[in-house]
Amino acid sequence: MIIENCSKEKVKDVARFAYERNQTLELRSKPFSQSETFSSIQKFYNMLIDQEFYDLLLLYDDDKLIGVTGIYWIVDDNYLSFIGGVFTDGDHDIIVHHFLKYLENEFEGYNLYINVTKEYKGLNFYISDQEFELLEEAEMYCLSNFSGNSFSKQIAKLDSNNKGEIYEHLNLIITQDTYWNIEILDENLDKFIVLGHYGETLDGSLYAQIYKNMSVEIFGINSSSASVLREMLTSLAYICDEMKVLKLILYSWDSIEISTAKLLGYAKYDSNMCFMKRLVVGN
Repeated sequence: MIIENCSKEKVKDVARFAYERNQTLELRSKPFSQSETFSSIQKFYNMLIDQEFYDLLLLYDDDKLIGVTGIYWIVDDNYLSFIGGVFTDGDHDIIVHHFLKYLENEFEGYNLYINVTKEYKGLNFYISDQEFELLEEAEMYCLSNFSGNSFSKQIAKLDSNNKGEIYEHLNLIITQDTYWNIEILDENLDKFIVLGHYGETLDGSLYAQIYKNMSVEIFGINSSSASVLREMLTSLAYICDEMKVLKLILYSWDSIEISTAKLLGYAKYDSNMCFMKRLVVGN
């Protein structure tokens, strides 16, 4: 079996390979939805080939394509992630094993992150057997109608005066394995919306990433109060409306967050399990 980088000439056929498998719920790979079009997958794969620090890897058995996955890495952070895969044709475990061994040799010392739907049980079972650490098991909700929201007087956007205390508050929910930690967040504030909720003191905080496709994803909320959560979420929705955002995504495993979001009109659209493993050759 041979692994190679995808060329422009092969993208159409590779996208077709991925598209056909993505139609099956148990084989769907993030970030694609089950309704993902062939053209959008082809466009995404072309992006992986064109941009630095992205690759589209193909696995062949003789001349037959049997595996496809995209990868993305950040050198300074030893960060590596599957993106747009793994799609397989044949023995799933053997195909994923070949990709992992390739990555161990190319990216030794990196932390490999894998985000996979709960339904993709084949990949879930395999990576669990490979001693990956399960970091998160969450549901994903989406809001696209922002009408009727307002910005609460108790909400403050991050600024130079409140930065320290909001960061300290957020840091209570950011684990050591979270990529978007406070240090990296602070270096990329143009990509984020960061809010604090002030009762008598700071009693709630939230940070959400702004994507180029005009969507916003909530990465973390620190509050156990449904009323505080509601004010933060409605204020964030108000900001998104002003920014002409198309959809607001909540990624959560917290029952209070989920129930509050549902009351505000969020609809469930996906699930996610996030695994991580440090790559060591021969491990």
